[in-house]
Amino acid sequence: MLFYIFVLIFLCYCFYTLYWKRKTLPPGPFPLPIIGNLYDIYKHGIGDISTFLHQKYGGLNTFWVGNKPVVSFNDFNLIQEAFVKNGEAFAGRPKVQETSKLLRGGSYGIVLTDGELWREHRRFALHVLRNFGLGRNLMQERVLNEVIWMIDEMKQQLKNGEEEISVQSKIDVAVGSIINSLIFGYAFHEKSLEEFYKIKNFIRDFITISGNPLFRLLSSDTSGILKQLPGIRNCYNEAKRLGNEMRTFFNGQIEERRQKINFDQDSEPTDYVEAYLRQQQKTEKICNGENLFSNGQLFGCVFDMWLAGQETTSNTLSWMVLYLMTNPESQKSIHHELDSIIGSDRIITLDYKMDLPYVNAVVAETQRLCNLLPNNVPHRLTEDLNFHGYSLKADTTVVPQISSVLYDETIFEEPLKFKPERFIDSNGKFQTKPELIPFGVGKRACLGESLARLELYLFTANLLNQFEISSIPSKLPNMTPIIGGTKMSQLFLAHLKQRF
Repeated sequence: MLFYIFVLIFLCYCFYTLYWKRKTLPPGPFPLPIIGNLYDIYKHGIGDISTFLHQKYGGLNTFWVGNKPVVSFNDFNLIQEAFVKNGEAFAGRPKVQETSKLLRGGSYGIVLTDGELWREHRRFALHVLRNFGLGRNLMQERVLNEVIWMIDEMKQQLKNGEEEISVQSKIDVAVGSIINSLIFGYAFHEKSLEEFYKIKNFIRDFITISGNPLFRLLSSDTSGILKQLPGIRNCYNEAKRLGNEMRTFFNGQIEERRQKINFDQDSEPTDYVEAYLRQQQKTEKICNGENLFSNGQLFGCVFDMWLAGQETTSNTLSWMVLYLMTNPESQKSIHHELDSIIGSDRIITLDYKMDLPYVNAVVAETQRLCNLLPNNVPHRLTEDLNFHGYSLKADTTVVPQISSVLYDETIFEEPLKFKPERFIDSNGKFQTKPELIPFGVGKRACLGESLARLELYLFTANLLNQFEISSIPSKLPNMTPIIGGTKMSQLFLAHLKQRF
């Protein structure tokens, strides 16, 4: 009798796993008990799993993280239909998970929150950035200050006789100083480069661990069981340690900034943290319930802005340098354009943007080819929805796989090649494509897009106007990406030659 009971239970389980729980969802690989499709991640790699799913199961497919389905949208038209036309339904974020508690202390910040908390803080961040000059010449001046610092530093290295230079590290500090001046009010080279590298290491460790398939299993409903397993337990403990260290460090920076503010004086804030703390004090006086401007939320916002404002832009620029080092004909083309339009070592501003189509094409092609997010940040359906014949329930995790679009060979011919010319029209003008969506689409598109575009243009134009950058024959760059939460380039050195 006991045998038949076990057989019945097994058959019921098989029926549920093989058919019932998958019957209303798009197709995808068969999920294993507890771990879901973890095996497929290890087999194909975290950077290529979306390509595999797209090729085998089409533009709409389902992938299982533990016992949770993740519905992936890999086709541009499907992404537009879902995340733009039905933006509100697709604008949620997965509810509080073990991973959020480990690294952030809860669902805090802008990236992983939704509802009123997210809307209020997105509006507030945009308001503060506009007050600091976003969209005006004031922001261009902030960026150019760091561009000039970077160029002067590299010229000094050449003057000192250094033949092998890390362009990557100078870009890192310069871009980090821009976002840090907006958040905390100072550039790193004005205060402490040691502090920059401490934050940088935190961010890199976070990106690395967030790309670990074992870490992603901690977002499933079975995380309480899984984190007791040896490999996952180590990942869990490392994430916990990193989260504690990050919160301690950033909260210390915030408290230091708090002590310097005279709250009795009604003055204009000089940085994001000051603006936030003044708003926090203001809302405490008038709100009857929970204050949305909490200390935990401030840490989350600072962390998100630092992550989005430094790591993504810095990584993109590093890939740009690598692509031009390893594609010398493209570098010759950009130098030819700069010589014909600029013709000197003067600093290039936005005034020349329309006259530099190849510079813009290099930026666009770099964003496309580096494909910075191999797996995009997950969304959550806020309501039940029937989409292309599939019944998707509220709270289902959905992902716009922009990486699949950027490498879609029906849109971008020879997608794995660096070809800026694909963004130049028959009249020699820069022409973008609607499918180039590195900043996302819909209501959750990157709020720092304007700043990032400004930085990418000003850094690229000025860096290449000042220098020829070439590989070191004995230390050729390793183009294999480091895949974590983002695609990071390997460390590399280069030969630099001043052009003027």
